[in-house]
This record gives sequence, structure tokens and C-alpha cells, in this order.
Amino acid sequence: MIAATGALDASYTPAFPGLKSFKGQMYHTARWPKEEIDFTGKRVGQIGNGSTGIQVATTVAKTAGQLYVFQRTPAFTIAARNRPLDPEYEREWKNNYPQRRANARQHPQLAYNAGVSRGSIFDYTPAEQQRILEEAWNARSGLMFMKTFSDITTSLQANEIAAEFVRNKIRGIVNDTNIAELLCPKIYPIGAKRICMDTGYFEIFNQSNVKLIDVHTNPIVEFVPEGIRTTNAEYGLDIIIMATGFDAMTGALTRMNVTGVGGIDLREKWADRPTNFLGFLVAGFPNLFMIHGPGSPAALAQMIAGGEWQVDWVAKFIENMEAEGYQTVDTAPEWEDRWADEMQEAMAPTLYTKVDSWYNGANVEGKKKNVMIYIGGFNRYANRCDEQVSKGHEGFLFDKQPAAATEAGVIA
Repeated sequence: MIAATGALDASYTPAFPGLKSFKGQMYHTARWPKEEIDFTGKRVGQIGNGSTGIQVATTVAKTAGQLYVFQRTPAFTIAARNRPLDPEYEREWKNNYPQRRANARQHPQLAYNAGVSRGSIFDYTPAEQQRILEEAWNARSGLMFMKTFSDITTSLQANEIAAEFVRNKIRGIVNDTNIAELLCPKIYPIGAKRICMDTGYFEIFNQSNVKLIDVHTNPIVEFVPEGIRTTNAEYGLDIIIMATGFDAMTGALTRMNVTGVGGIDLREKWADRPTNFLGFLVAGFPNLFMIHGPGSPAALAQMIAGGEWQVDWVAKFIENMEAEGYQTVDTAPEWEDRWADEMQEAMAPTLYTKVDSWYNGANVEGKKKNVMIYIGGFNRYANRCDEQVSKGHEGFLFDKQPAAATEAGVIA
């Protein structure tokens, strides 16, 4: 079983009191209807301003009569720089695509065709820092902006320089100084939560039909038939958009009845943490391979290139099993523990430990906080997987007999 179920597939909606009482239309961004939604003249409330929420708000603001953006935590977002491609530039990329793909797979950080960082931000004068960041702001998006200097993700002092640079960009875009400050993230390092990409997000807060509602100071109390009530006001709404994200990394599998040897349920196995070996195997669940699952680089690499590499690796692995006459492959808890230690070791020196996010499962109420993404770099991850195979398949347990069946089947 190859579980290419997606790191971001199982949508998450917080259990707001009175959620089902709302009489208007309600949509989750991960479960958008096929038919077009007409926001013209409507009173729209949006909860969640992560990657998708930022893009949705920018679009809805064009036609909504009134858009209320309910913000608990502001997001760092960089301009996406979407643009038509120069035909010659596009042709050159396509002519050299195989080599670019190979280069991406060996990139030390992202599986991107992108240059590496310039070294420490402190190797440059303050004026040079600002000049280089300005160049990156105009040329790089999202994760690539974070790689402008090597220590932005490891040093709070270096990170603060980049963070304040972005805050000043927000202040320069948003006319109302109070709103601008509310939109400036100040309680976590830039990049420690998933950095976002937008096309005109901050500009919408200069429009008369868009209002930012600070639910960090005045939390949402309940949904009511007519809209949403916070601690200090009630907002009448026709449409509510839930941009509240996902039960990431594990949710797509734990919402299925995945059953291992002896009848163990994957939800029980992962009750405390999503144990795995190399992001591919889970002890006690033979022949279950995960793609973009916990333990892999997932969204901290370019996911198409990363997923392609994982699929190729699994396909070759299965071919080799068949050639050797093996029926099953499993791993052992001790190897899961070793991989967890490697993941923790890679995460420890970074600033990802300074904030709660879907990277560690803290966005879902009741979900235990754990390191779920391998952060040591895509090429290092790929090399580690290949290394375990070349070392005589250390950590892999093979059998030439099928796994013992259970009432539910080996994998149900």
C-alpha cells in the first residue's frame, strides 16, 4: 500500500460553539464547491489567514460588500511575483529540464533550482543587509526569501533583522498605522510558521469594504444564526469562509482504518507521536509506504520534486524486494526511535522550535505536539534513505512469507 494521501488533505475546523447554528452559507477552503460562489455585495467573514486564507481574502475583497478578516495571529507573507514568462526564458528552462531536475534533487535545502544563501547576515554592514534583503524581496518568494542569509532560520538576532524588514514593508503598504501594526507578526520568528506568498494581500486593508477583526484581543465567543460574536461585538454575515487549515501530516491516514499486524490501529500506534522510519515505514504495518508523510521533508522542500523522488525510491525498493523474493518489509520500533532522534537533532538548532504550528501538530486541538517534518535538508534526507539501503538495508525487516493476517486484513 502506497499512501500518497497528502500532507495537507484532512481539513480541520475548530469546534467553535454554535458552529452549526449559522443560517448563511459556510465553506472550508480545502473543500471548495465546484460551482462558482458569488460574493458580490455579500457580507463575508473569513477565519484563518495562513497560506490559503491570504489568497482567498485577496480575491473575495474584489467583489464582497464587506469582508471581515478575523485574525488571531498575523502571517508573514512575501509577494508571489507571478508574471508571464519570457518565451526565451521558458524555452531555455524546458530545453534543460532534466538537468535542472537533477540539480534540484541535490539542493542542500529545498529541492529547488535556486541559489544557496549568501552566508551570515552579520558578514554585511546594516546598509548592505538592507540592500540584499531588498533585492531578495523583489526577486524571491516564500521559502526562497528565507534562504537569503544562512542564519535567518537559526539565529534570533539574524531573524529579527529579516522580520523587521518585512514588517516595514507592511507598514509602508497599509495606510492605517493601527491596522498595519496588527498585521505585523511580532510573537514568532519569520519562517518559523509556514511563510506565505500573496498577490496584493496587505493592499486590501486600504479598501473601505475590508475590515480586520483582531480576535487575539477579542476572541470569537460563538457562532450565532446571523453571524459571529466576539467578546466585544457581533458581526452579521451572509457567508463564512473557514480557512482553518488541516490536520497536517497524519490526518489523512488516521481518518482511515489502517490496521497492522495483530489488529493494531494506526491511530493507537500514533496516539503519542507519529512514529516512522525515514518517513516511509511504520513498525507493525508491513508493506505500508508513505509519501510526504511524517518524518519526510514534506512542505519544507519543493513538494512536486520531493514527492517524485520518494515515489521513484519506493518503486525501486519494491522492484528489489521482488527480485530477492521478499513478500513483506517492515521496520522495528528501535529504528523509529533512531529516526526520531535524527529529526530532533536536525530541528534543535533552528527557530522552528520557537512557535506552535501545523509543522508540529499544535494547530489541532488535542493533538500532541511533536516534530513531524524532517528539517535537515532535502538532499541530506535523500542521501540518508539511500545510505540505509547501501548499508545492507539497515532498519528494514524483510520476510519471504506474507504477513500474518488479521480479521481486518493486514492493511484494512
